[in-house]
Amino acid sequence: MVKTKWMTASIFLAIVSLNNGVIAEDIVFQEPKPDSVVEESEITQPLYTSTADEVQPQNQSQADEVQPQQNQSQANQSQAVQQQNQNQAQQLYQLKGCNACHGIDAKSPSQPLYPKLAGQNQEYIIAQMQDFKTGARNNGLSAVMRGSLSPIKHDDEIKTIAEWLASLTVEVEITETAKGAKLYKSKNCHACHGDKANNPILSYFPKLAGQNYKYAIAQMKDIKRGKRKNGSSVVMKGIMSKVSDDEIIIIAKWLESIEKKE
Repeated sequence: MVKTKWMTASIFLAIVSLNNGVIAEDIVFQEPKPDSVVEESEITQPLYTSTADEVQPQNQSQADEVQPQQNQSQANQSQAVQQQNQNQAQQLYQLKGCNACHGIDAKSPSQPLYPKLAGQNQEYIIAQMQDFKTGARNNGLSAVMRGSLSPIKHDDEIKTIAEWLASLTVEVEITETAKGAKLYKSKNCHACHGDKANNPILSYFPKLAGQNYKYAIAQMKDIKRGKRKNGSSVVMKGIMSKVSDDEIIIIAKWLESIEKKE
């Protein structure tokens, strides 16, 4: 069919050419390309597309492998920096002589009248250290603390030490059936310091779990009698007025007995 159409067109063009004075031999006819012939671009295009489809998953797989490695590397670097900061803070704690009274680990004071500081709330520690320096806290051994804090010249150093102490957080387990535990709740101590005495409702309230009982007794009695007036002592005085000295001892001994776990 295609060939017949081509011949018809050739005869028609030849007649037109004769009428116009053109010799038929001068006319060049190009036979149409068979339907079976396909352009090279039509052959190669699918191949290029196929190649791209094959390469893409490989590149994605490589990206999936690299990403976790990068994340792990960043995590390792962050952990190394954090450890370095903690080491520097601990060195500052020792350099300023804090370990002489509170122990090198901040958990083993040299005397039972000195508090354990490991795991204490950062904001509470900062507030107490500043009150010692200014004289706002002047009960008990505060005079000793004021002199001991003289090497600390800048608030940034106080913050660094307090942050390190707070990072030494430990978990606690309490005995609910103990008499001290019952008194602790009945006297509403848990309203500020938490059910476990280790989770105060405000960050500038102290954690009490595991504290030296002689230190706890001294502070509760001083607050009760108005000798300690800094911070929230005024609020505490109203609460402690309903607690007898014998009950203070029972509560303090229970607080020290609370088991701490690293």
